Amino acid sequence: MQLQYIDRCDGHTIYHSLKQTFCKTTVAMERRTPVTGHGLRCQRAIAAICGLAGIRDLRAKITGPTTPINVVQAAFKTLFSQHSHQKLADRSGLHVVEMRHEMFNRPVVMASPSNSSKATIEVAEQLNMKLHTPYQPYVSQIRK
Repeated sequence: MQLQYIDRCDGHTIYHSLKQTFCKTTVAMERRTPVTGHGLRCQRAIAAICGLAGIRDLRAKITGPTTPINVVQAAFKTLFSQHSHQKLADRSGLHVVEMRHEMFNRPVVMASPSNSSKATIEVAEQLNMKLHTPYQPYVSQIRK
């Protein structure tokens, strides 16, 4: 196995909540902020992996069999499946906004799309198409 880089948000946690399955072992990871003093609340194998990756605030829940090799594989699969805020903004074409508890739940823009004009035009075309079709409540939406 080669060395792989695991992205960290703010240098201490993951970007968003994640859930992945490997051989019926499901690992659900939740992001935690350092303000709450949460730390690593997870099984010891996941805590060791996160400690080596530099993740200090995380909660993980395992469902299914807790065979150590399956837990480790599911944990790596979960950590590699996360996307940064910029990747999410570019993929969706929308701004990524986060409600920060340490700022009294004020919205903070985490990332803006880099190619927003193309995505905005596509969304506007979809909205125009929906606005020009009349709504008929007694006609099935499946038939056309």
